[in-house]
Amino acid sequence: MLQIAAEASALVPSDLTCKQVSSTSLVCISSENHKGVVETWSVDPKNGLAFHTKSISGYGMFDGANLFVGKILGSCG
Repeated sequence: MLQIAAEASALVPSDLTCKQVSSTSLVCISSENHKGVVETWSVDPKNGLAFHTKSISGYGMFDGANLFVGKILGSCG
């Protein structure tokens, strides 16, 4: 679940720290001991789309990046 709510913005379940960067976008990060994860989320409610990018570094075989575009399944608000 993606929660875009100013200081309470979050990706649930996740241990990433998220920050709202616009009314429809989040950036989430995790960094420790030369390892890092960066995720971006953006939603387009008018067209029912969600956009996601993820970059992982320092985790060996899990390092890499991905991108997807999907349908918004619902809203909690």
